[in-house]
Parts: sequence; C-alpha cells; structure tokens
Amino acid sequence: MNRPILSLKKLGVSSETADCKVVPETTPMAVMKMTEVKKVGESKVVTTQKAPVRVNKPTIPPVLSLLCREFPKTFDVEMRKPLKVGIHKDILLAFRDNPDVNEESLSRALKYYTRGLKYQRNLVNDIHRVDLKGDNVGAITELNKTTALEFVKYCLKRIKKARENRELQNVIAVSIPIVESQPIPNHESMDPCKH
Repeated sequence: MNRPILSLKKLGVSSETADCKVVPETTPMAVMKMTEVKKVGESKVVTTQKAPVRVNKPTIPPVLSLLCREFPKTFDVEMRKPLKVGIHKDILLAFRDNPDVNEESLSRALKYYTRGLKYQRNLVNDIHRVDLKGDNVGAITELNKTTALEFVKYCLKRIKKARENRELQNVIAVSIPIVESQPIPNHESMDPCKH
C-alpha cells in the first residue's frame, strides 16, 4: 500500500534538528489524516493534517459519454435503465459513419454501463427494457431478474466485508503505539570481545 510521505523541508524543519515520523491514521473518508510526531531539541510536537487519498474510480468511456449525449432517454449513468437485448447492433447502425464508435469501444462502454450495481438493481426492480428512443420494448425475464439479484447480493456482501476490513484496520492502526527512534549504536560497543 502506498502511503503519503511528508518531507522535513516542506515542514520547514531541517533534518539535523528534528526526528520526524509520519503515521497515517486509516479512515474510511476520502481524505486521510496524517499524524506527525516531530522531535525538536527536547520537546515533541504532535500535529495532524489532511493529505489527499487517491480513489481509484474508473473513468467513463468516451463512447458512453457520446451515447449519454445522443440518447439521454436511454443512457443515464446515474439512473441506468435496462437496455434492449441486442441494442449494440442499433448503436453501431446509428454511428456507422463515426470512426470512434466501433465494436471494441462500444463493448467497453456497454460493459461499464451494464456491469454496475445500479444497472443490476434496476434489472431486478424494473419490468421493461428500453431501446435507443427510450421506449419500452421488451420484458425482463425472470431468469434475468434472478441472475441480477444474485449479482446484487454478491456485491453487497463484498461491500459489507470491505467495510468490516476498513473498521478492523482502523482499530489496528489506533492500537499500534508510536515507537520513538533510538540512536544506532556504533560497531565498537556491540563487539562482545571489547567488554
């Protein structure tokens, strides 16, 4: 796991006068707190500041952005409606003159759109599928609903487990004591023959 590192120069402390440790406190927020323990002379200073945490969210494929602009009644990333079976053929036909829309890029866009939790929940809850105009064109079969329900249960189980793991990491991080650094003894003092 990559952890942010604070340099002494950024803090305005020279490396000769301070002994600095950075201990991250894990939190489930998008911003992680950093606890910094500095030793300047005889006194210790403990400060907390916020450092950004990179959230690995997948980016929306460009073809999907195009579909959302051209067919807003059908494609909405926030409210993902169940799509007509075989809609990819209609899309390729509609964009036959656009070189950016090919089978590979469209496949990536539709996977991004349909493999999410929102889409699968809507497959379970809705009755009809929609075409490019946003009209209801076909019913969602019981097999589709059952498969989608299993996927939703699986995702929710993984989300719950991830939350529990984060909470456990928070407990572990809080219970680990901060150990002060000790000076490294010189080699002569460690030699058993010289005592």
